[in-house]
Amino acid sequence: MSNEMNRPPKVTQSHWVVQCIRLLPRTGRWTEVSFGLRQLVTGLRGFAPFTYRGLVEFLTVAKEVLDSLGKDQVARREAVHQIIYDVLVESAGHLNLPTLLVE
Repeated sequence: MSNEMNRPPKVTQSHWVVQCIRLLPRTGRWTEVSFGLRQLVTGLRGFAPFTYRGLVEFLTVAKEVLDSLGKDQVARREAVHQIIYDVLVESAGHLNLPTLLVE
């Protein structure tokens, strides 16, 4: 029996980010958040531009502000995109994260 059979498969942090985003509800008050995050990781090659912990922190913030965004879908979409950028992408920009698998 080989030692490789006893090791769990290598799953990257980016894999968990994408899986978590895929599990978000696509309807209701999470519609814009799910759509915005899916756009961010669509066609992703390599690593996500943010950490899994960053995603969890973002979802916590999003949960707190979703009800205060109003009912206008265009305004909600713009507000969610701004929150995604401010809380998730911008804060991850200060981290030294790899962007390719070879890194």
